[in-house]
Amino acid sequence: MVIRTIPSLVVGLGGTGKRALTHLKRRIFDTYGRADLPWIRLLSIDTDSATVNNPPVISQRTGEYISLASNEMRIIDQSDTPQVISNLDAPENRHIKDWYPDPDMKVDFPKAARGSGQVRMFGRIGLYKGENLHTTYRALQQAAQDVSDPAAWEDFPSFNVDQNLQFVYVICSLCGGTGSGMFLDVAYMLRKIVGVDPSTRRFVGMFVLPEVYEPVVENQHIKRIYANGYAALREIDYLMNSPKRSYTIKGKDHTFADFQGNVTPFDFLFLFSNKNKRGAVISQRSVSGDKPVAADDRVSQYMSETIMTDVLSPLTERSESILSNIFTSLAEPEQMDDRTL
Repeated sequence: MVIRTIPSLVVGLGGTGKRALTHLKRRIFDTYGRADLPWIRLLSIDTDSATVNNPPVISQRTGEYISLASNEMRIIDQSDTPQVISNLDAPENRHIKDWYPDPDMKVDFPKAARGSGQVRMFGRIGLYKGENLHTTYRALQQAAQDVSDPAAWEDFPSFNVDQNLQFVYVICSLCGGTGSGMFLDVAYMLRKIVGVDPSTRRFVGMFVLPEVYEPVVENQHIKRIYANGYAALREIDYLMNSPKRSYTIKGKDHTFADFQGNVTPFDFLFLFSNKNKRGAVISQRSVSGDKPVAADDRVSQYMSETIMTDVLSPLTERSESILSNIFTSLAEPEQMDDRTL
């Protein structure tokens, strides 16, 4: 059986994105016996170098631990972020000062925190400081090129790889610091690199809501994760729906993207909670030991299943047909009693 598949770049931001990518890699390996399909490219961007564990991701085929390879990960070091914040007037940091929302320095970078300390602006600073915009842009550019090389597909005759379509996924939590702080910048850099035509390039956002993490977040941080989620959703709503939307990514010596007008960050956007439509809470896998279980593990599995169905399964053709019909409806809206439907 020849399986129709779609070249796809899957970018995971922060810990949740990293976990979702690892589950996707495990699912590809267990289904097809190898995880290095050249038209499927995984790229994790995180400010925490910790690996995915507790629970670990384990192959059902071989029992081995699954992890991302070094070329599938980019770690942004936050150790010098406090120095950057305290020196925003320096020439190399003025592009950060242009958007930094705390000019009075009321929020301190958490000294004991790993990653971005659940503070969105610190996650964004991690992307903007030093040469990180340049290196991240190049990493995204290389990843996009990797999935667009038909010559690399010739050794896989059991797959019919679509040469006219490409999917781009951005996955993260909306309530932490890293993913929630940089997901829009990453999406618009990818728009610049990959293109904006939805008939050939489909951008999909998959985002996890705060209630997923509430069972494992300390009480004093509950308000923060909900505030982060609310702020991120407000930004998404504006950029998806406002006719006045625009987005510029300006580095210290280069403008990486400048979109004015009708360019949304995503064509499709999915929000993941920890409840099904009947209101039942999704349970987590039980793991021995004293460490808390990753609250997003089950949701990360669901996201990986969704991507597999979209681009790498016998259902891919049917899924793509449904998405194409949606785009046709959006492009040719119906009129009824002076209303656009």
